Amino acid sequence: MITKEESMSLTARIGRYIAEEAPIIRYTVDELAAARMEFGEEDLLEMRELGLYDGDFETFFVIREFLGSIGLGDVADGAYIAEVFASAKKQDSGAFAENPYLAILKGLPAKSGRFVLMPSVYERGEIFSYDMPDFTRETVVPKLGFFPKRVFFPTLYENDRPWMSICPSEIHSMKESIDKAHGRVLVLGLGLGYYAYEVAQKPSVESVTVIELSPDVITLFRDHIEPKLDFGQKLSLVQSDAVAYLRSLSGGEFDFCFADIWEGAVDGARWYKEILPQEKRLQDTEFSYWIEDAILEYLKKT
Repeated sequence: MITKEESMSLTARIGRYIAEEAPIIRYTVDELAAARMEFGEEDLLEMRELGLYDGDFETFFVIREFLGSIGLGDVADGAYIAEVFASAKKQDSGAFAENPYLAILKGLPAKSGRFVLMPSVYERGEIFSYDMPDFTRETVVPKLGFFPKRVFFPTLYENDRPWMSICPSEIHSMKESIDKAHGRVLVLGLGLGYYAYEVAQKPSVESVTVIELSPDVITLFRDHIEPKLDFGQKLSLVQSDAVAYLRSLSGGEFDFCFADIWEGAVDGARWYKEILPQEKRLQDTEFSYWIEDAILEYLKKT
C-alpha cells in the first residue's frame, strides 16, 4: 500500500495533467452501450466489491478510460485506484445549468480595465477536479468529475489569463463556508460575487460586507453583475486591502468572516499567516478560509 506522501504526489501529478491538458473522454451512446455489454453481472458485482463501480456504468466507463489514458495502473496500487473510482462523480448537467447564479450570468460578456468576464465550457466527458482532495485521509486522491452534457460557466480573465471561474470545484470548495455563514458577514475578496450572493440568500445572514482591493473588479461587478442579482439590501462593498481592513477593526463588528484572496495553496499560505493574528485578536468573529486544508498541508512541508 502506498504511503500518504506517495498518494499526494500521484494526486498532484493527476491534477497538473488535468490543468494542462483539459482531457476529454469522447464517446457516443452506442459506444457506451457496447462497452456495457462487455461486462456480465458477475463482473459488475466483482467491480462493486472492489470499489470500482457504484452502479452507474457511465461514470465507471469515463473514469476507467481516463485512468487508462494516463497509465495510472502502472504507477499506483489497487487500493489507490479503488479510492479514485469511489471519489469520482458524474455531475448533474441540468442542476448545474439551473443554478440561479449561473443562469443569471449565462453568456454575459463584460470588461473592466484588465479584467474580462467571458463564458467558458466543459465539454461532454471532459475531466476536471470537482473539489479539493481530502488531506485528512491516509490516502489522498483526486476528486474527478465530468458532465454527460456540455455546460457553460462564467470565467474572469486578467490580461488573457484565467483568474477565477464559477465552476464545480469553486462551488464545492465554498459550500462549507456558505453553510457556516451567519449574522453580519465579512467577505475578504469579491471575485465574481458568488459567495456574497449565496450567503445573502440565507435568512440567518443579516448583512454582507465585501472587501476588494481592485477597482476594476469592483467596477465590473457593480456595472454588470450586481444589477442582475438580488442581494436583498444586504450587500456593502468596500475598496481596501483585506488585511489592512481587518487591522482597522476593534472587534464586535462582524459575526463571521470568509477569506478568499488567493489563487491557490502556495500564495494562500502567506495571506493565511497574515490573517491568523487578526483572527486571534477579533475573538467575536468566526473565521473560515477558502481551501484551508490545502494551505495547512502546504505549510507542513515548508
